[in-house]
Amino acid sequence: MTGRLSAPAVLDLFTAKFGAGVTGARVQERREGAKKHPNYNLWMDLDRPLLKDAIRELQTLGPVHLAVVSGTDMGETIRLIYTFSLYYGIRHGEYTVNFGVSLPKNDLSVPTISDLIPGAVFTEREKQEMLGITVV
Repeated sequence: MTGRLSAPAVLDLFTAKFGAGVTGARVQERREGAKKHPNYNLWMDLDRPLLKDAIRELQTLGPVHLAVVSGTDMGETIRLIYTFSLYYGIRHGEYTVNFGVSLPKNDLSVPTISDLIPGAVFTEREKQEMLGITVV
């Protein structure tokens, strides 16, 4: 894709492409630095089967950097948050994109993303050790 989409346009793209498989989509704007440049955080929850397709779609938009996969035990589920920088390296142009995926405790498997982002293997292993998920 050519050109940089606005933060709301990125959310619109994902909700249009993945429909009901995307919930809780929102943009959070912060201002940073002395000149108060806008900084955008995009949040969306995904159905587990859509995770890899959503990451592939994100990669079509521009430079993407995986920051971390974080995880929390929510009681009945394990919630994983995949945090990316979209438009990585563009001064005052990066967006933080967060994909949330909930795993029920009776099925703690999640697809690997290391075939899309090789460095993800380290954060995936950490989640396996710390939260007991299975990366397949």
